[in-house]
Amino acid sequence: MIFSQQFIQELKSRIDVVELVGSYITLTRAGSRMRALCPFHQEKTPSFYISPETGLFHCFGCHAAGDIISFVQQIENFDFNEAIRFLAERYGVPLEFEQGDAVDRSERDRILEVLDTTSTFFSQALEGSKEAKEYLNGRDISQETVRALKIGFAPESGLLHYLEEKGFNRHIIEKAGLLNDQGREKFRNRLMFPIQDLYGKVVGFGGRILRKDTKAPKYLNSPATPVFEKKRMLYGLNLTRDFIRKTGFVVLVEGYMDFAALYQHGVVNVAAALGTSFTENHAILLKRFARKIYLCFDADTAGMAAALRSFKVLAPGGLFVYGVTLPGGEDPDSFVRTRGKEDFMMLLDKAVEIPDFLSNLTLKPEIIKDLTLEEKLNRINAILDVISVIPDRIRQSYYVKDLSTRLGVPERNIATQLHARTRRPFQKREEDLRPETPLDHLKEAEKGILLLLARQPGLKPQIEENREWLERLPVFPFLQEMLNVDYERVSDVIHRFSDELNKFLTLREQEVSSDAAKVMRALKRLAVQQELNDVKKRLEAFQEGLTETERDELLKRKEKLAKEFHHL
Repeated sequence: MIFSQQFIQELKSRIDVVELVGSYITLTRAGSRMRALCPFHQEKTPSFYISPETGLFHCFGCHAAGDIISFVQQIENFDFNEAIRFLAERYGVPLEFEQGDAVDRSERDRILEVLDTTSTFFSQALEGSKEAKEYLNGRDISQETVRALKIGFAPESGLLHYLEEKGFNRHIIEKAGLLNDQGREKFRNRLMFPIQDLYGKVVGFGGRILRKDTKAPKYLNSPATPVFEKKRMLYGLNLTRDFIRKTGFVVLVEGYMDFAALYQHGVVNVAAALGTSFTENHAILLKRFARKIYLCFDADTAGMAAALRSFKVLAPGGLFVYGVTLPGGEDPDSFVRTRGKEDFMMLLDKAVEIPDFLSNLTLKPEIIKDLTLEEKLNRINAILDVISVIPDRIRQSYYVKDLSTRLGVPERNIATQLHARTRRPFQKREEDLRPETPLDHLKEAEKGILLLLARQPGLKPQIEENREWLERLPVFPFLQEMLNVDYERVSDVIHRFSDELNKFLTLREQEVSSDAAKVMRALKRLAVQQELNDVKKRLEAFQEGLTETERDELLKRKEKLAKEFHHL
């Protein structure tokens, strides 16, 4: 689908970039611009700037840049169309499409609609399932929690017929991930947990088997669809994200029932994995809401292994990851049901960062004294592997000292082993590693005309009038790109420029001379100088092969260009 340019401009004209960005991060004024700590990378000194006048942003640290649409794309992990839809819904602007491209409802809309209808079917089916209700009662899940989480039940059959009666065809039902490879209903005889995106739209399902006399997997999730990817989702975050942002921390659990139990008992800054390991996408998602993460997994070997894997993914992103110690044989669900919220929060108070968590488990004094040297080394190496992913050297030093104290080994020896894991070949600064582009080689006057044209589209006729000599300059392909697009301000169409030009205009948008005549004169000097240099090179390179007439013509041209250059 293609949204109409008129609609996109109308949408952006209704949005105050300061209000939008300020709803995510804290802004302070810096002259005519706004400044903040960048939401896209970890930093101590603000390098993220917003121009209220142009509606553009740029980070001088990580080079993130763009307009309000690209901001939403990056901070919400949306594609372009998702960002447009999100903004339109937030600011109450009806969607409009290019003629010939719009349909009554897009496929994505139909998928979301069929998933929402399916959620309603599962909720209704729960009322008629004695088995499912008994299971929920046995787990002390209240009716209030059932309604809040939209928990339902998938019967043996009936969903497909129900959806077809509601007007959905098999193609869209299949695209929504509701059918298996044989064309049958994917979820049968399961307690169903609708998975919702951050804004409450049902995008998939997780189902728990109820019957024990079956070889079917205990949990079954929706497959990847146009609206659902497990690696980008956390269960329940739509309900708890505001509490997480307010408190500054999140409790991560492994399953739907753990989430339901904690949420019901008032631990409302919680989220759950979807039966998969945490990924970098999860780290980016969590970092938007909190920097402190409590991993509350089952108190068994598998739970410990999952905590270590999760730490190695989450910690490099600058997150502080703590391990919660549950009593033996307990999981978050059973603990909070028997002991309550207050005791659970005491566990969080006692939680330590994962390196300490691992050291406390494996390097207790009563254990160390009976270990062989090889066993000690294995445990030390396991802990060093964990410490090595922490990006903060000061925190690393703390753990080196702690290990030294626990083991009676000199700090320098442990530090040497740690640095062997973290050392990398010398690298230039990130900005020095960026590949050079044609824009990097433009003269200041050439860059100036791009910036001026971005701010003053009314200069286009003047550019066209001087096209003949402007075409000689390296900047012309970029000018041509801007000449081919209609806009009143660059922020309205920046997404239609190439990435290279987009980033340049965003980065340098304040560096604009308002004197068009001065910029054009500087450009003309460049063009004349370039042609003069070309003539000189021809005279030198082809001196022996030129006829007398050709040499005279070049000398006259050289003289004329030199005079023209002198008078500019």
